[in-house]
Parts: sequence; C-alpha cells; structure tokens
Amino acid sequence: MAARFSVAWPVRARLWSSPKTTSRTQCSWFSTPQWPRIFTFETNPKGVVDELIVDNRQARVQGTWSTGISAGFYGFDYRFKSRATGSGTAYLQFTPNILVAGEYEVYEWHVAAANRPIGAPHVIKFNGGTQTNTVDQQVNGAQWNLIGRFPFATGTNGYVRITDRFTEAGKSIMADAIKFTYVAPPTEFILDNPETTYSGPWTIATTAPDKYANYYQYAATVLGNSTAQATYTPNLGKSGKYNISIWYPQGTNRTSNAQILIAGNGNASVTSINQTTNGGAWRRIATETQFAAGNTGFVRLSNNTGESNRLLIADAVRFEFLEPAYLFSQPESQVAAVGSDVLFSIEARGFAPLKYQWKFNGVDVSGATGSSLVLTNINLAKGGEYSVVVTNVSGSVLSAPALLTIHTSNAAQFSSATLMGNSQIRLSLTGNAGATYKIDASTNLVNWVTMTNISSPDGLLEFIDSTSNSHRFYRATSP
Repeated sequence: MAARFSVAWPVRARLWSSPKTTSRTQCSWFSTPQWPRIFTFETNPKGVVDELIVDNRQARVQGTWSTGISAGFYGFDYRFKSRATGSGTAYLQFTPNILVAGEYEVYEWHVAAANRPIGAPHVIKFNGGTQTNTVDQQVNGAQWNLIGRFPFATGTNGYVRITDRFTEAGKSIMADAIKFTYVAPPTEFILDNPETTYSGPWTIATTAPDKYANYYQYAATVLGNSTAQATYTPNLGKSGKYNISIWYPQGTNRTSNAQILIAGNGNASVTSINQTTNGGAWRRIATETQFAAGNTGFVRLSNNTGESNRLLIADAVRFEFLEPAYLFSQPESQVAAVGSDVLFSIEARGFAPLKYQWKFNGVDVSGATGSSLVLTNINLAKGGEYSVVVTNVSGSVLSAPALLTIHTSNAAQFSSATLMGNSQIRLSLTGNAGATYKIDASTNLVNWVTMTNISSPDGLLEFIDSTSNSHRFYRATSP
C-alpha cells in the first residue's frame, strides 16, 4: 500500500541556483521562529499482497464523518460518526486491490472508548457473497482484530464497509483502518487410515515401528481378481498438478508387486511398488498428475498382486500440490537520468524451481534470468517497457509492464517561496515527472542534513519547512 510521511520545518528566504552542478538546485534561507507548516506526500504503491492495509484516508466516504486523533489511532487519524438515523447509508468503504485470488483474513483497527458501539457493523463483500459481522469497539483498541476469513477475487470488487447502521443511541462508530492478510493454500494433503475407504477383508495392525501415525491395515494378496481394496479420495481445494507419494511399513512378508491405480482429471494410470523395502518414508508413485478440484480423483490399492502368502499394506497417501507460478509483487515504473543505474524486481511464488525471463518491449533480455534486473549506466535507448515471465512445472505468468522513462537531466529547480496564512511558507520546485528528489538543509554549506524525499507524477513539487533556525541553506538533489 501507499506510505505517507510528514515533515515540518520553519523558513523564510530567498532563492538562488548553483552554477556548479546540473543535478541539484540550492537555495539560501533566513528563518524566523514563526512560519510553521507540515507537508505530507505519498509514495508509489508497491503492489505486494501478503498484507494489504487500507487506511481511512484511502477509503470511500459516504455521508458526513468527523476526523479524530485520540490516542491509539492507525496512521494519521480516524473517522467517527454518531448514530443519527442509523440507516446504513453513511459508511466508509475500504477497497483493496487484490493481485492474487484466494483466502484472506480480514482485520479491523479502532480506538476503543466507552462511547463506542458494541455492535459496530462491518459489511464484507467477498467472492461469493456479502456478510455483516459486528465489532465491539469499546474494547481491544489500538490493535488488529480479526473479523473473519473470506475468499477474494483479483481486482477491486471486494471491500469492507463500516456503516452507521448500529442500534445504540448516544454512541459514535469508529472507522480507522482495515487489513487484508493473504492465507496461502495448503500445498499437501495427507490421507491416513481414518480417511480411507476399505472394501474386502482388512486387518488393523500397530506393531510395525515405521508406520505412519497410529496404525496401518493389511490384506492377504491373491493370484486372481482383487478381493480387497483401499481407496484414498482427497477433497482438493485447487485443480492442478500433484505429486503423489505413499507411506507403508516395510517387511519381508510384504508384497513386492502392490497394485496402485491413480485416477486424476481425465487420466488414469496403474503402477506397482515393492513393499519389502524403502518403507517408513514417503515414496513417490506419480509426478505432475493433473487433478480437478473436489473429490473426483483418487488413489486405490488392490491385493491382486499375482502372489500368495504375502501382505498388501495400506497406510497413508500424500498429494503434493505443484502450485503454479504467480506474482506477489509487480515491477514498478521508474524515471531515471542518463548514466544512472536502475533496478527492477519482483517477488514470485509457486512450486520450486521458478525460472525467470525478463523482456524489453516484448523481447527477451539475454542473460536476464533472475528475480531482479539491473541496468547500469543507462542511455536513452534503454527507455521502454520491462516485464518478466515466471515459469514452473505448472505453468507461467507474465508480469505487468513497467515503464522506464529516461531523462537527460534529473535536476530540480526551486521556483517560488510563498508566505501563507498562520505564518506558513510553501516552497515550490519543478523537476522531472516521477523522479525522486532529496531535500537537504545546512547552516554552513558544508554539513548537510536530509529532511525528506519527495516526488510527483507531473514533476510539480512542494515542500514546507517549519524548523526554528536563524539561518539555513537548502538544496534539492537526486538521492
């Protein structure tokens, strides 16, 4: 999510430009203790979805809400509203931009007090429906409180609304911040004996020291048709490719030709395994097998091994989901000057190993096969769109393009200083669109202190300083 920063210093001054460099502009200020001002700016969003926080300043506001700053708020402030009619037509809507579809835990933050409702309604719109949960805002303040866990689709269709539809007269509802935390799906599903369907004569046993969990079952092998079967039917949360492994306690009286049927999504195969050796651990019996979501696929052990006086062991089966590659963050568009270095990076997840291939204007970049791409000493020809393809055994995903804009100069110029009401002063600068500039201050033109970094999508910048100093110099440089 976007981050906000506030800075404050006291100033009054006259401007001058330095002839010594094209990468910075300087100004000299003679300050008085009067002229305070706070400047707030917002960074570009990162797009990382592990944890999405939507503060009330990013929420959609419907109706009349007041702003408060009692101790314990999240971010800069909170919103509050009395019950009034309690119709629910007044609300704050917190809408996340979901990049990865799936399950999310939803949390809320409020400032607790006795004049808050104990049944503050939170309307959650998720992928599949809408649900209203209530929060007791008289307790558990200044912390994240779990509202529930819900599925969300990609995009901005889901939201949480805090409405004024509560029943307690004389109370004021709080709307501060909402957090969405991604819950990664399980990557493996293990079915043990209690979850297995048995047909025919089977016997429970516990004596083998290398069994899985508490017990296993065995059946006598036969020469002809099967008379005993053990069927493992998982209820899979996602369709895709799975590796399948089996666990059994080994022994000299076991079958050397256990028959195993693997039925996936539109595919079926039969394999066999020797249970006299390599027991007491997971043993792979199938790789990259396609299964549908739900319980349509299965693994079945049968005792028609073509042997007599042997035992078929049924203990546990594991289904390991080979999660397709997906992006947890996208590469960010950047503005840079000729001769500088640029770093593009992403965070990708999925079943390892992951393979990367960066592209420039749709064409593969030779040797660019990592999660980040470094461009050094760039020139104008490097300007354009950069993207990356991430691939694993289950598929590939293409990132959104990041635009690299290159300027021949990254210098900023102070354009004005305006005395405002309340003895405040505004400093205006012009620079390159999207470029970041560092504002430094000094009392002797030798020792410089960084005040803040600022940027603007259109290159029009402003900064306000309210620190009390009798004499200061300022400069804007590229950090």
